[in-house]
Amino acid sequence: MLLIYTHHISPRLQYIVEYLFFEVVKVHVKLTENKLEYEAYQSPKMAYTPQIEPQGAWLYASKLLFETHINQEIPATNETIWGKAFFISPQPQSIAPFDVFAACFWLVSRYEEYIIQHKDRHNRFDYRQSWAFKNQLLHIPLVNLWTQKLLDQLKNIYPELEIAKSKYTSILTFDIDNLFAFKG
Repeated sequence: MLLIYTHHISPRLQYIVEYLFFEVVKVHVKLTENKLEYEAYQSPKMAYTPQIEPQGAWLYASKLLFETHINQEIPATNETIWGKAFFISPQPQSIAPFDVFAACFWLVSRYEEYIIQHKDRHNRFDYRQSWAFKNQLLHIPLVNLWTQKLLDQLKNIYPELEIAKSKYTSILTFDIDNLFAFKG
């Protein structure tokens, strides 16, 4: 089990941790706000806080997952050793060069669709306005790649961290918008 300490367990943080560690990869995690529990824990652990935590792995936490409103600012994009990203860590001690949880939440929740007002003629979000399209990353599974890189970093620190193999399956579907449109 991976224990993740944070200064505040917010709904946004709970959502993205559950998504990344239960849907994208299979790692048993527990979130805690109890610093004493975190400090006493002797197995794989990670602090997700704005300030550096000296014990265990530390992942920089930006403010996005702790906010309760829609922030109208589009985060600045920077080139990192993990490729283009946003919510960049100001501290090199972070196990990732940016806030992986916030960046993944921003992409998975399609956060930018609440900010960008450019819609097509059917009042839909125009994908050409998206961060991924503008950075030529629309075809890359960033959330999966970033999650795997985060796990690789954690495995370097904690070789005993157990990660279950993901099983992929194909599900073929048909998209039938108007079933009886041409019925005689």
